Parts: sequence; C-alpha cells; structure tokens
Amino acid sequence: MELGVIGLGRMGQIVVNRSLDAGHDVVAFDLSAEATATAAEAGATAADSVEDLCDRLGADKRIWLMVPAGDAVDATLADLEPHLDADDVVVDGGNSQFQASVRRAEETAAAYLDCGTSGGPASAEAGFSLMIGGPEWAYEAMVPVFDAVATGPA
Repeated sequence: MELGVIGLGRMGQIVVNRSLDAGHDVVAFDLSAEATATAAEAGATAADSVEDLCDRLGADKRIWLMVPAGDAVDATLADLEPHLDADDVVVDGGNSQFQASVRRAEETAAAYLDCGTSGGPASAEAGFSLMIGGPEWAYEAMVPVFDAVATGPA
C-alpha cells in the first residue's frame, strides 16, 4: 500500500518505520525539514509540502495525520482539502476530542477515520494500541497499515 504520513514527531516516525518494515511505500512530510529527512533516511519518499505529498500519492490517497490534536489537525485538513475526494481516506492518529472528530468527518471530502493512538515511543518495537472509528470501507482499506502499526504478532 502507498501511505502518506503528515507529522513526523516520535510517534509519526514510528508509523513511518513500522509501515516501511511491513513493505508499504511511504511518502512523508513534516513542517520540520529535519524530521522529513529522518523519514527519508529510513526509506520514505520525502515531500516538501502537503501539496507535494498529495501529488506523489496515487489516485486513491491514504493519508495518516500524526499531528497534535486541535488546531494542527484543522490546519492540516484545510491544506489537504483541495487535494481530496470521496475515494480518499484520512486517518487522524492524534487523539482528537470526539466532538471535533465528528465535525471533521462531516466537513472533510475524504473518508475520515478517528484513530486514537496509544503507546508512545515504547511502541517502536511493540506497536501501538489503536482505537478506530469511521466508515467501514475506509477502515477495511487501511487494515494493512493498521496491522503494520498496531500491537500484536506480525
């Protein structure tokens, strides 16, 4: 699967690394050029903007946001919106408040999956605990990446 990851702090880098280890292709972007370079060193394709990330992904975009809950999610979705349609999937891994997730799901052109993510840096090897809500078809589309990122046997 081809996955875009936006937000490459400690947990975002884990999403990148575990996805790459499972054989997925990853396009990565962060406001920090250093964080983007770290993802590229791990094997991801570096993007220099949200628009560039979207341009590098295929027609059916699969994008994981690992940015801080709140305004950063809204700002990132605003940047993504011109590049999304109903066949795309956006995963919000930033533990957003559920009312904000409901609003975003209603406002976003793409299928929106709220994905509470727990485990912190210790999950680099063990995997994250994921609590996922949203359209079933979008969840099913993302299962290969969820399997790569989540806890449990490989």
